[in-house]
Amino acid sequence: MDDATVLRLSEVVSGYGELPVLWGIDLSVTKDETLVILGANGAGKSTMIKTIIGELPLKSGKIEILGEDVSGLKIHKRIDLGVAYMSELGVFPTLSIQENLVLGAYNTRRTLVKERLEEIFGLFPELKGRRKALAGSLSGGQRKLLGVGKALMSDPKILIMDEPSSGLSPLYVKEVISSLRSITGKGRAMVIAEQNVSFLELSDRVCVIEGGKVSFEGSTSEFENTEVLHRAFFGIQG
Repeated sequence: MDDATVLRLSEVVSGYGELPVLWGIDLSVTKDETLVILGANGAGKSTMIKTIIGELPLKSGKIEILGEDVSGLKIHKRIDLGVAYMSELGVFPTLSIQENLVLGAYNTRRTLVKERLEEIFGLFPELKGRRKALAGSLSGGQRKLLGVGKALMSDPKILIMDEPSSGLSPLYVKEVISSLRSITGKGRAMVIAEQNVSFLELSDRVCVIEGGKVSFEGSTSEFENTEVLHRAFFGIQG
């Protein structure tokens, strides 16, 4: 793995129990790059994310993070290497905004936590004035922003998100995309699994999953000039 590559999947096969869902996935992500993994429901996007972070075990293949083979490592070991994960839910509704953020910094030196908090509140000022409010009192879009902030508290090298648009109105999807745009690059790679094509606004590269296999991988401009989008989401041949 070269210095620019922060994540690499090689011939990854994974799934649930004895049932494989992913079949021979090859994929890489470089420093500062935003990769959007697109696919319809059931295509295998979430399975790929869960396999990368270690929630699902590999059946075969290899996963490397920052040059280290993590194929057999537990989730917390991958997080220690610089991975942050935001699930569809992202936050704990019965905890305050600030308590959620502090949880995201569990592996960060205590002396840095206050500094990180102020950085996150600077990114998302609408959360700052409500830092003591319960996360459950936030709107759906605000919860997503809090989930992003919680993931950023560890200052990750790779930020991985599963369906950040889930449950959001189109207005809040735009808000989340705008906020994510402000944190792209800066030495951090982002991997976003989505079925909402609006997230292509953020992407440097696109990976399309169909039936547990990669049907397309390339630049956003290359993707927009193919029939893959219509086939993947609507079953239409170009």
